[in-house]
Amino acid sequence: LRWLRGLGVKYVVLTDAPTDYSSKHEAELLASGRSGLHPVSGSDRVTVFAVPDPKPIVTGPAPAEVVDIGQGHILVRLERPGRYRVAVRHSPYWRSDAGCVAKGSDDMLRLNARRAGLVRLEFRVGAKRALAAVVGNGAPNCP
Repeated sequence: LRWLRGLGVKYVVLTDAPTDYSSKHEAELLASGRSGLHPVSGSDRVTVFAVPDPKPIVTGPAPAEVVDIGQGHILVRLERPGRYRVAVRHSPYWRSDAGCVAKGSDDMLRLNARRAGLVRLEFRVGAKRALAAVVGNGAPNCP
């Protein structure tokens, strides 16, 4: 539960499809009823479980709302500037024109936003960024 909450997960889906090696134990735990998750919807083939007391994907000094998540971007609305935790694994390819993006002690993104409002985080890989990541110069230092 701590791991799911730390990633901002609200729901987990279990299907009757065969599992791969990496999800076998999780599927068995869900099916056993001992996971701590509560079934909220389902059919003969699918069960949806709710994570109790889920954490938001973005947390910080003021409320933040995830407006959109897509391939290569996250759009959030921040009530005020500040340092926010975004429950997404860090990579040197994350950037934002609204502030500095860095790696937190838990390997998740930290956004030090200079302004409130809509803030876009983008995942962009290019030759220049890839080279900077290889030589250890991939992300600016956040205060």
